[in-house]
Amino acid sequence: MNDPQPYSVKTVYWLLAVGLLSFAGAAWFMIYGESDAGAAKANAFSYSAIGHRALVDSLRATDVPVLVSRHGSAAKAGDSSLLVVAEPRVKSWYRDTIGAETTGSILLVLPKWDGIKSAAKNHWLGQAGMLPGKFVESILREVAPGGNLLRVTEPVLWDTGSLGADPTIAYPQLMESDALHPTIWSDQGMLVGWVRHGGRKVWVLSDPDILANHGLGKGDNAVLILRLIDALRPLDGAVVFDETVHGYWQPPSLWRSLFQLPFIVPVILAAAALLVVGWAAMGRFGATLPAEQPFAAGKAVLIDNTASLLRFGGYGSEILRRYADVTLRDVARRLNAPRKLEGAELIDWIDGVGAKRGAKQNFRDIHARIGGTGGTIRRDASHLARLARKLYLWKRDIINGS
Repeated sequence: MNDPQPYSVKTVYWLLAVGLLSFAGAAWFMIYGESDAGAAKANAFSYSAIGHRALVDSLRATDVPVLVSRHGSAAKAGDSSLLVVAEPRVKSWYRDTIGAETTGSILLVLPKWDGIKSAAKNHWLGQAGMLPGKFVESILREVAPGGNLLRVTEPVLWDTGSLGADPTIAYPQLMESDALHPTIWSDQGMLVGWVRHGGRKVWVLSDPDILANHGLGKGDNAVLILRLIDALRPLDGAVVFDETVHGYWQPPSLWRSLFQLPFIVPVILAAAALLVVGWAAMGRFGATLPAEQPFAAGKAVLIDNTASLLRFGGYGSEILRRYADVTLRDVARRLNAPRKLEGAELIDWIDGVGAKRGAKQNFRDIHARIGGTGGTIRRDASHLARLARKLYLWKRDIINGS
């Protein structure tokens, strides 16, 4: 005696579906489930007022290769790309993130604002305030020891050199240092300067307002920052934004790569193929269909089989010629044609009668197309069927009248 099944088939399907959904959800959270705490902060992912997403999109729109890096940024930039470290929040940013991995150029953007995201809209700022000047100075002094920060409340006169575009900043955050060589400066202090540090050039931008989302569209800020980046990056080099300084560190992952373009396309195709194979391997649904009888009875079946055999053997044109001969003899009998007429004379006589009766076609033309005079004929079924129909219509018209 067979033991009863512990679950019904329907329950097994439900358990299987729940298991697959749970696995898919776990995989999604493992790959994409990350904290959104920095969504409104100053980083390349942020759409908030102090974020840098607009700059990243603007560079890509001007066909500049851009990489937002979350692991090994200095090594990725190498000597052929510009590494951008925008508004780091750790005092030891240079030692911790750069070290001696590259001799290429670096653009350091000093931090200025800190913000709290809006409770109503996740990617918006709820409020923002300036960072303490001492903290910003500690970031600057990583590359320019003794550098000082200047926060100006009065209008300034700019000298942008060959860049040819003045910044538009309400309350500029400037800097002064004997170690820095000025690139963009004013009567109040430097906005951009550079220094050699460990065999590489480090460029320092003191105020992030010209590249932040809220300031990029003001005045000539977009023109200025795009020209500055284009002047700093090597010829045809990329721009690498280091996001490890904002806590977005993420080691390489094979699983994550499989679920991102372009690798996700073959993964989806492979999953679909496995589903089809699994579906094909499942048990059938419903009752078994009755098997068809190998041979059926009746005249219609006999005629269909005979026709199929003749068509398979390629005898369509020969059958059509015989049909034409039979049709001609039948029409001659019905029209009481003289018995002494044969061949071409009989065809001429019948076509003459057809002309008097207003027939639209004549037998000679149809007979020639069939190949009755020794010519060749196309063997495709549709052409033979059209000629057979013409014969039928000609016989009907010449006997019954047009």
